[in-house]
Amino acid sequence: MSGRRGRDRAEAPAVVRRRGVQAAAEETIATHGPCSTKDLATHLDISTASASEHATVLADSGLTTKDRTGRTVTHRPTPLGQALLAGHLPTPPAE
Repeated sequence: MSGRRGRDRAEAPAVVRRRGVQAAAEETIATHGPCSTKDLATHLDISTASASEHATVLADSGLTTKDRTGRTVTHRPTPLGQALLAGHLPTPPAE
């Protein structure tokens, strides 16, 4: 059976796999507090380069922020990111 699951994962569209890692990255940043890109990569068992790419997508989406100190980038959840993880959808602005 494990071979079948591995094959299914390999056949899944890349965007689906990528979104799963991004969701895990957002949850990691929110639950474990501010973390570096290296810490994020270690926690998710992915490369630092991949963690950086996912963190950039989250920051560009307004779900996290990135602060650089020297060579270290620290990621923090935004209020929007925290609200979405808690299952609260923001109310759209009135027109």
